[in-house]
Formats: sequence, structure tokens, C-alpha cells
Amino acid sequence: MKKLNRRGFLAAAGAGLLASKTAKAQELRARIWAALNYLSLPGNFSPWCFGAFQVNGVSSSPPWSEVPLFEVSNWARAILAALAKGLDPANLSGRNLVSELMALLASPSLPQNAYAWGIVALRAAGMPVNHPTLIDCRDRLLGNQDENLGWGADPALPNSNDTAAALIALADLGLTTDALAIQNGAVALYSYQTPGGGFALAPDLEADACSDAWAIAALNRLGLGLNGDAISHLISLQALDGSFNFQADQDGQSTFRATTTAYALVALAEQAWPTQTGANPPSDPESPGLPLRLGAVLAGAGAISGLAVWRLNRFNRD
Repeated sequence: MKKLNRRGFLAAAGAGLLASKTAKAQELRARIWAALNYLSLPGNFSPWCFGAFQVNGVSSSPPWSEVPLFEVSNWARAILAALAKGLDPANLSGRNLVSELMALLASPSLPQNAYAWGIVALRAAGMPVNHPTLIDCRDRLLGNQDENLGWGADPALPNSNDTAAALIALADLGLTTDALAIQNGAVALYSYQTPGGGFALAPDLEADACSDAWAIAALNRLGLGLNGDAISHLISLQALDGSFNFQADQDGQSTFRATTTAYALVALAEQAWPTQTGANPPSDPESPGLPLRLGAVLAGAGAISGLAVWRLNRFNRD
């Protein structure tokens, strides 16, 4: 056996590291395509899916569907969905969702996450940071921050998801990690991370895909690092059909699973809400473009956990 000198050893080690990174990138690419494929199938619709397609540079998202409007956060979600789809939320099916949301946000007694989502949606729609509506929303968020645990819809019940949303909203208003509110909020968000790397909704709960995705998205938005392997935990919850389960033993009904999958795709694209048009993930050389069906060839017993070898087969639309 030929003995390696220092240069040869370093070259071999570098080649091995590159191969490992390439394999991980290919696996993540396949997982992303599998999730996009899942969301493209009939019946797997969620308003959040428009952003998931946008961050991956896929224009063939599902046709527009009206978003039910029964609470303030729904107006924000509809605005974000319309913008991701390339529609005008100020003139959508004869309605001005922007004006309607502004009127709703005038109330000082809304759940705190309503103000966070209001900020994100209105900033996405082009409202300047010094607009009185946004200043009021900002002040309500800052006035209801728990120094140790962040934010909650009910200020007395903070949780990781609302903390992530509040951090994204404040970042959209121009606050950076130099601001004490962001620093305390980030520390609070990290406190929800479990020993396994995933994030839980509350300190006494198990980690779940939604909390993973929201925490990762907020950290993406703030430019902060992931403490532990939250991404590994998130992708461990991907099912064989490409969707993301809420938890390993709880897949939920299809609408919720589509929402969870959309959340995961935004986080894995290293983005947050509002979404921006991203690069189309390179497809399998044999099947360029958005696959309409997924074929997976599983290697060994690892299956979806990370030892999977994926084959994406393209079927043209009729």
C-alpha cells in the first residue's frame, strides 16, 4: 500500500470532504424536489405553498385559491400568498386586502402574533417602516416581550413559533442583532431547542417540524447560526411521499401536512417570510424541471433518514 505524504494525505482528506458535501447537497436537492412534488399534487394545497414554490424558483405553482379570512393572521397570509403568486393584494378579486388588514390592526387588543404577521405582510406589500400602522404594531410587540421566553399570541404564554414570527417582523422593520429586543428574542428562541437539535413549541414539548422551520427561518432572517443540528432534525421528519410530518409519529391531515411541508421548504431554502424568488434547485440530470411524480430507490435500511438514494422521474403534464 502506497504511503501518503502530508500533501497527499491532505489532498485525499479534501477529496473525501468534498465528496461528503456533494453527497449531502444531492440528498438535500432530492428532498426538496420530493417536497415540491408533493405540493404539486391535487389535494395538497395550502396558501403557504406559493411561498414555498417561489423560494425554489418554481413558477408552476398551483392556481390561485381564495384564502379563508376569519382572523387577522389570515389577511396577512393571504397578502403573502398573493405576492408570492405575483398578484396584487390591494386589488384581489375586487378587494383591497392591504386596507382591510390595516383597519384590523388598529385594534390594540389583538393576539400578539397578529401584529407580527401584520408587519411582515404590510412590509412585503411595500409599506414604509415609518408608517403609523407599522410603528403601532412594533410598539405593541416590544411592549409584550417576555425577556426570557420571547413572544406568544397571549403574552402570558410565549412559544417558539410566535417568537420566531416576532423576530422576523422586527427584522423586517430594520431592527438588527444590535437591538436588545432582538438579542433577548434570539436567546429566547434558542432556549426552545431540544437536545436532539430540533425546536419545540414550548419547553415541555417534543420538537416538531413547524417549530424547526419557523426557528430556522427566523435565524435565516437575522443571519444567525444554528446552534445544533436543527436541519437534520427537520429533514428526519420527511415522509416517503415527500411531505413533512409534524412529528415522527404524527403526520396530521393533508391540509396541515401541506402547510408543514411549505414551512420546511422555506427554511431549507435559507429564507424567511416574506419569501423572495430563489434559484431553481438543480434537478436530477435525467429529469430536469419540476417532477410531477416521485420515484425513490431506497438503499439499505436507512431509507428516508439519510441513507436514501433518490431517483426523480419526470412525467409531462397532459
